Amino acid sequence: MVKQQPEWLYRGRLLRQLEWGLWRDTTRPGYYFICYRPQGRRGPVYRRWACTNELLPLDSLQDHVRRQHAMLNARKLGMPVRSLVASLKTDYLAELRRLNRSESHLVDVTHTLKRFTEFAHVTCCDEIDTHLVGRFLRGLTRGKTEQPASPRTQNKYRDTLYAWFDFGIKQGAFSANPAAAIARTTQETHDKEFPEPEQFIDLVDASTNYDAALWTLFLCTGLRRGSVVRISPSEDIRPHELSVWTKRRHRFHLQYDVGCPLWQPDLTTLARRIWNELPPTAGHIRTAWEKNPVVKAKGYTLHALRHAFVSWLAMIGEDERDIAAWCDHATASTTEQWYTHLRPRGQARLAENRSRVFAARSHCMERALRGIAEVSA
Repeated sequence: MVKQQPEWLYRGRLLRQLEWGLWRDTTRPGYYFICYRPQGRRGPVYRRWACTNELLPLDSLQDHVRRQHAMLNARKLGMPVRSLVASLKTDYLAELRRLNRSESHLVDVTHTLKRFTEFAHVTCCDEIDTHLVGRFLRGLTRGKTEQPASPRTQNKYRDTLYAWFDFGIKQGAFSANPAAAIARTTQETHDKEFPEPEQFIDLVDASTNYDAALWTLFLCTGLRRGSVVRISPSEDIRPHELSVWTKRRHRFHLQYDVGCPLWQPDLTTLARRIWNELPPTAGHIRTAWEKNPVVKAKGYTLHALRHAFVSWLAMIGEDERDIAAWCDHATASTTEQWYTHLRPRGQARLAENRSRVFAARSHCMERALRGIAEVSA
């Protein structure tokens, strides 16, 4: 007689146990559920969903669960538990992929962990302490030079290691976070450079018709270059709406008939004309931007158009929470930190800013629509 596998009805889904700590979702192929107690029976219950794919196959998921099971059994018997640094790195990267982090973020985390482990020369997690992490951060240099890394770079490495150690605590690899006692380095903040409304008019007038339409689309939407390049005219350009993929891998819908004041022009028509003439590429955008005489004189980066989008909204008195939603910021604190000082003081200043912003937007929009032919039926 074949022994039936235990089943568990969790939040309306029927799960079937494959082995200790690992359950298979019978209603969704490829989905699995992990449930165990990483700190013994008195510790918190660890639960998470996992979707197997090429980056996270089922074998890796089973190996992870079996390692955790062995650690718990050793802890119950009073034996020392030593987690390998390499295994913890693999599990952490798999967790970031499960959370749908961007590829650039995964590359940065991988580089940080690789550089730290090469410096530390340790194989087990219990050999890492606060002193070792501090020496690593103080010894950071800029690339192949001997100059010390900037405070921003040091804080970036410190925050990445802090998140990794925090993940290791949940896995039972660390009893405390080695980076918790290391304070973040104080870094100087500088105002972000962005073109004023009058400077943007000069920038657009000094461009070709096609490039002027591109810069106008960037400014009136606040999109990044990667989001613009990934736009598909058949799927993402709809009447009064533009749907794009953001850097956090989710859809962001710009509805021009409501919401942001800079979205009021018919940007859908502008986008259709641009993609009908020539779909933009990252190389063309970079080359055309660097050749612009206004850009050469002022030293603007392409990301300055996104700064201008946010700054102009702050200049005309829009609320920070609305701006954060329109820009797809993770939190409104980013908007408050960098753009609050641009808010106008007094009705006269507000009226002047609104006149400058909307005059520049109307001029550039009219130039862009006039310079590119209409889409043929």
